[in-house]
Amino acid sequence: MKLRTIILEDNLVARLTLEQFCSNYPYVNFQGAFDTVKEASKYLQNNQVDLIFLDIELKDGISWKLLNEIDEKIHVIVTSSFDQYEEEAKKYANVKCFLKKPISLESFLKSLKLVDS
Repeated sequence: MKLRTIILEDNLVARLTLEQFCSNYPYVNFQGAFDTVKEASKYLQNNQVDLIFLDIELKDGISWKLLNEIDEKIHVIVTSSFDQYEEEAKKYANVKCFLKKPISLESFLKSLKLVDS
């Protein structure tokens, strides 16, 4: 089964990197990328996803709000350039791991293994 996946990232380089990694991984069904919490929330109201790559600091605010709104069955991989968000991320049951930017292919693949387990 392919993981229906979206990316929530407002940094173009980070978003394109994740998009490339997702498109090359056979078990990921990449459905889209968003740069605001508002856009992602709207998408999630009408579409089912299995996995979200979620940056914390976005153009329209901090994305903890989205974590409070989504179904706990949706797996989340938190991405950030800032280490201080890692402890907060661990408080959410659906957060599988924290990836520090810049994201390497190796760390991307390790994070997907955590989702599969």
